[in-house]
Amino acid sequence: DRNNFHQIHLVKDQIIGIKVFMGSSTGDLLLDDASSLHAIYAIARAFNLIIALHAEDEEFICNNSQKYAHETDFKYHSLIRAPEAAAIAVKQVIELSRLYNVTSYILHVSTQAEIDLIRKAKESGIPVLAETCAHYLFLDDSMYGDLLGRLKMNPPIRTKDDREYLWQALRDGVIDTIASDHAPHTLAEKHQPLAKCPSGVPGVETTLPLLITAYRQGKISLERIVELTHTRAQQIFALAASDDYILVNIEDYHTLTDDMMHTKVKWSPYAGMSLTGYPQYVYTNQQLFTLTRE
Repeated sequence: DRNNFHQIHLVKDQIIGIKVFMGSSTGDLLLDDASSLHAIYAIARAFNLIIALHAEDEEFICNNSQKYAHETDFKYHSLIRAPEAAAIAVKQVIELSRLYNVTSYILHVSTQAEIDLIRKAKESGIPVLAETCAHYLFLDDSMYGDLLGRLKMNPPIRTKDDREYLWQALRDGVIDTIASDHAPHTLAEKHQPLAKCPSGVPGVETTLPLLITAYRQGKISLERIVELTHTRAQQIFALAASDDYILVNIEDYHTLTDDMMHTKVKWSPYAGMSLTGYPQYVYTNQQLFTLTRE
């Protein structure tokens, strides 16, 4: 938020970066005008901070919101926030990174166009990094008919072709990290009509089983999973090493059901999928915790 610029210098030694919402999402944080974006990049350069960005073009989204204002089918969410919204914003981010020599960490990459732009920027030596989320790797827009509001997220879910393009980008090293973008909205909230339904899905506890299942299918190596979910984030944000461990069962498969979820909202867009790699034990802060699933 541009109203918080003056506070950054007060906490610059206590933070690892700045997050910017170029497109509106849950909450009222938004930074979409060029002058403010230039200002935040100048601040990041002065204090040697990384900028993480939700990169969607707000003007594009607003125009499409008006165009599709009377639509009620959830598939229109992916049209309102079409791939062009992401591409416009990512182009702007890459240019800002080039101008200020500030590292941009582009969040929730979901489209072919973004990948192509980021790949070219990296090849040119521009300091740009990319994160994607499990839902863009395992879900697609053909599922709106079954999942309805449970599939609504920002950026929106994309096509099967986009999904496969992301998998290739993971294998090529264009994508640096995978995150859950965990958003535990209740089913009551998600069952509201399109215009009122909040965006986001619970994902923190399903990310690893999804990826381990993909490993068992030959889509990704275990070493790459560790890099994408752990070591690369440590490097990017200069996080201290720890002795935390997660122990998982990569042999047994279980069909995920909503009541197996530990999250209080008790639902998952992946319910019905047969997955392996569920965490069994977590070792953290010198304590061992056992995770059970009913």
